[in-house]
Amino acid sequence: MSANMESLFDGLTVLELGHVIAAPFAASLIGDFGAQVIKIEDPGSGDMLRRSGPRKDGVPLWWKSAARNKSSVAIDLRLPEGQALVRKMVERADVVIENFRPGTLERWGLGWEELHASNPRLIMLRISGYGQIGPESAKPGYGRVGEAMSGAVHITGHPDRPPTHFGFSLGDVTTGIMGAFAVAGALFKREAIGDRFDGECIDLALYESLFRGIDWQVILYDQLNFVAERQGNQFQVSPSPVSDTYLSGDGVWYTVATGTVRSVQSLLELLGGTTLRNDPKYATQELQMLHREELGEMVRQWFAENNSDIVEKACASSGVVAARIFTPAEMFSSPTFAARESLVEVADQELGPVRVTGVVPRLTNFPGSVRSTGPGLGIHGKGVLTEWLGLADSEYEALVSSGVVGAVDVDGEVPGH
Repeated sequence: MSANMESLFDGLTVLELGHVIAAPFAASLIGDFGAQVIKIEDPGSGDMLRRSGPRKDGVPLWWKSAARNKSSVAIDLRLPEGQALVRKMVERADVVIENFRPGTLERWGLGWEELHASNPRLIMLRISGYGQIGPESAKPGYGRVGEAMSGAVHITGHPDRPPTHFGFSLGDVTTGIMGAFAVAGALFKREAIGDRFDGECIDLALYESLFRGIDWQVILYDQLNFVAERQGNQFQVSPSPVSDTYLSGDGVWYTVATGTVRSVQSLLELLGGTTLRNDPKYATQELQMLHREELGEMVRQWFAENNSDIVEKACASSGVVAARIFTPAEMFSSPTFAARESLVEVADQELGPVRVTGVVPRLTNFPGSVRSTGPGLGIHGKGVLTEWLGLADSEYEALVSSGVVGAVDVDGEVPGH
């Protein structure tokens, strides 16, 4: 992105009182598109994500990617002076994003009512395990709890194996996406109705985004008492006769998908020519579904008998939808990933140049960018509190001396500002 090109959220300020994944991911998405994201962390330990995942030379790698485009300010929210400082910051902010257990911010005088009084035009996104209301709202909740409640885990895995969670934090990530969507909608309404806007508090439970995505399970149970079961890579309620993963003769995994009668017939022609394509027992979708196991076994055998080069050329020429299952190695060498800037290089103070995920979605006129990696704990405290909030140097030093604000050795520059 050129230096003078605008992004969607230029001029927007987000205070992130979040930790680990869901709320920080929502803030990260907004930060990618130009917002100033000020992350408030505990002075003693910071975000737990700083201590998660593999490290290189002692540097936490996940943190560097997850906390990109953010400023870190270390404030002790348990102290009255820290709470007062955050309320003062809220007066100048547009959005607050948090994922503490419900009731925690209220005990600190930082709940919705208090913050709305400080800034009537504030938008607040609140993410929690069970939501801000309801009989279980006070219980602790994590992404895996949300995944379990949503119905997604029940239908994931093979029929002869236990329910299976995903290989990454899907519940947290989808919640972050839904939260960012809600914030964007509230910002639109704030601009649309002007002075009539009286703030917005967004209440999002960790099960709700995945639950919304599996919309068919509710109406099928309501009307038919139908409960989908685990089918491995098959989708029980989708009319796809072939929808599985297959291993080529040289050890490369592929996924194959068929959604129409014609797509199955193209696959049949690949497997056995026009004779198999025109076999009447595969003439309709109902017949193809009836012979799904037989079809799957033929596909499995064909893949096993051919190496990946033959598989990819044959599928491409016959119109069969088959895709190699990517690992990071394939992503790093993919011409599609390169052309779409799905991987971008950014400078890091500790690691030098690093590659991270690019900005999604891709916008033409107001694109986002990755301007910085995850910051050191509290490194932007002085810059944010004196330059942005307007505290005098003496006020800042007093907050540091009293332990309200965490001290750092380096005065960091606010990313992108």
